[in-house]
Amino acid sequence: MGTNTEGAREAAAFGEVGHIVVAVDGSDTARAALRWAATEARSRGASLSVVHVYQPMSAAYPYQTLDGGALRQQVEEETRQGAQELLDGVVAEVPELEALGAEVEVRRGRPSTEILEAAERAHLIVLGTRGLGGFRGMLLGSVGQSVVAQSTIPVVLVPQP
Repeated sequence: MGTNTEGAREAAAFGEVGHIVVAVDGSDTARAALRWAATEARSRGASLSVVHVYQPMSAAYPYQTLDGGALRQQVEEETRQGAQELLDGVVAEVPELEALGAEVEVRRGRPSTEILEAAERAHLIVLGTRGLGGFRGMLLGSVGQSVVAQSTIPVVLVPQP
């Protein structure tokens, strides 16, 4: 897991926001978080990174198949393509991202770890309060809880619209 640079932590502590990272997963709350982050980046003149993290397929296919891993590689590639398509679709819903020059990235790994690593030099992390996890009644999903607990910079949680 990465940590934020000292300068980013100090800037965030004084309310300065030069770079914002927003994580999206396709949920309505993530879409709201993306719109909020875009508005915030525009109003502060901050740069913006949009991140979508997908879980590696090794958890679903922990064994070597008889085909030398070809099926596993195919599933992994299809999963990555699906993640990219999801991210592209969500980003297309917020036209001002192009004018902001937002960086858009698909990452592979544990969502909370990857979000924190993507935010190593950021001043602010933006998340929706609930994602696509199984416990719909929870106010804050497990990824959000983990990011909030481990982040050294402010985290904004955008509620469900």
